[in-house]
Amino acid sequence: MNTTMTTKQLGKFFSLAEDLGLTPEAFQRALENGKVAEHLNEWVVFNDKLVELIALGKYDRVHEKIVTKYFPVAKIPTLGQMKLCHFDCNISSKDAKARMDRDFFRPATMAEGLVYASSNPEKQLEFPILLLGSVAQIGSDRYVGMLCQKSGKRHLEIDKFDGGWGRHCRFLALHK
Repeated sequence: MNTTMTTKQLGKFFSLAEDLGLTPEAFQRALENGKVAEHLNEWVVFNDKLVELIALGKYDRVHEKIVTKYFPVAKIPTLGQMKLCHFDCNISSKDAKARMDRDFFRPATMAEGLVYASSNPEKQLEFPILLLGSVAQIGSDRYVGMLCQKSGKRHLEIDKFDGGWGRHCRFLALHK
């Protein structure tokens, strides 16, 4: 077995570290103060909340872009009064948010949706549930979380914020 790291391995390591929330500035600070190993723990712990919430949900599939880089979680949320909004029509994300706001609700974040789904795993088998409160910029597009099912399997996916949503979709919302 080769004991020397390859350029390809290092590239993969830094790509994963960036997905976990490592910034070039933080890495440079660690290099300058000679405490890279100490800082590695901080970078990995930063991602623990999202990983923990995903693990609670026991999903059959999780989209590869659902990482702290795009959906940061500072703390595990406690949920207040919530509801699944059903508008019974095709609707844009912007219009869905406006209708929630009119009823004194706000869209749930990715973290709030994960907490909800861990307590209500069967709901996403009935209809897709959108989480419009966390919008991730990935490349030139904006994405939101979606709890859904495919062939009876529970999936945690992302879909484009700027696309429209079908009449069968629900939107998780919390009272303001």
